[in-house]
Formats: sequence, structure tokens, C-alpha cells
Amino acid sequence: MAKANMDLFAANLQYLMRRLDLTGDELADLLKMKYPRIKAWVNGKTYPAHEAMVQLCQVLGYYDIFKMLTEKITL
Repeated sequence: MAKANMDLFAANLQYLMRRLDLTGDELADLLKMKYPRIKAWVNGKTYPAHEAMVQLCQVLGYYDIFKMLTEKITL
């Protein structure tokens, strides 16, 4: 089974944010979180907690959490 990859997650997050033309600040506002947390995700420093990952997927309109963590997303 594929393992979660922090760099891949960060790249996928950046890709999905670009598709929606979202900045880190805008994403933080939508998720009602502080920007440094979002920045850590975008820079591949940490993963979101489960609840935050679900919220993130809802905001981004992408619901395959496993793929977001393990495969390069191309839409």
C-alpha cells in the first residue's frame, strides 16, 4: 500500500489552490484557521489533522484524501 508523502501532499495542495486561484490567506479564511498552519501544509512541513483534512477537501472540491496524500493529482 502506498505511504503518505508530505512533499506530494504539499504539491497537490498547491496545485488545487492554483486551480481555484486561492492564496494561502484566502484558504486560511475559508477554513477559519491561522495562516501559519496553512503555510506549513503548503510548504510540506506538516499534514492537516483528520478533521482539517476533511474541511480542506470540502473547500477545494477534491474528496480523495488517500490520493491527495499518495499520488500526483492531475485533473
